Amino acid sequence: MSVASTLLLTAALFTASAAEVDGAHTDEDESWSSIPIYLQARGGLAVPARSNGDVVSAGLSVGILTSDTQAFGMRFIYMHSPPENPLANKTPPLPYAWGPVVDWTYTAQPDKRASIFTTVSAGYVYGVPEDEKFDNVILPILEGGIGLRFSRRMEDGRVLYVAPELGLVPGAVAPMSALNVGMILPGSSKKSNSSASRASGSDSAWGGAQ
Repeated sequence: MSVASTLLLTAALFTASAAEVDGAHTDEDESWSSIPIYLQARGGLAVPARSNGDVVSAGLSVGILTSDTQAFGMRFIYMHSPPENPLANKTPPLPYAWGPVVDWTYTAQPDKRASIFTTVSAGYVYGVPEDEKFDNVILPILEGGIGLRFSRRMEDGRVLYVAPELGLVPGAVAPMSALNVGMILPGSSKKSNSSASRASGSDSAWGGAQ
């Protein structure tokens, strides 16, 4: 599968998921014209038990807030010197790998300046071995982490946050650390003032203190 095909496929899947969740917010109690969106950059460092050296990764993600405490998004990651595939007998050396990962995040106290959060991610990355005798390598990604998010709401309603995180990549038996930096764009409601008031409360998801 080419790089262009992979990008088109993952973009289509994410668009379909976002539309499905957006449709869930059109009942009588709460009708959204747009739902809150988050943009995030992430840098990570993992130390696989079955490798020599560490694995550095970087990613950009976009997602939606499905409730005050939960978010769902898509992250595209780049990984330098990825570890071996735990599901394969042998993995040829890869200079780098990249691919899409789906993130689910739960924030315990979204209206506080500081809150504990947890994230579960699943997806894959793929790379091209330097030795042309080998085919492309697909590496499954499954990771979980817990961290502390510090946030601040701006006057225009946007929320800026910084969130250090510790976690584990089970397949590679790799403890990891990461730093997330992001911004939340508030959603808007099509309802009247009373409903808009409720929507603004929902817009405060992951809101933090001013």
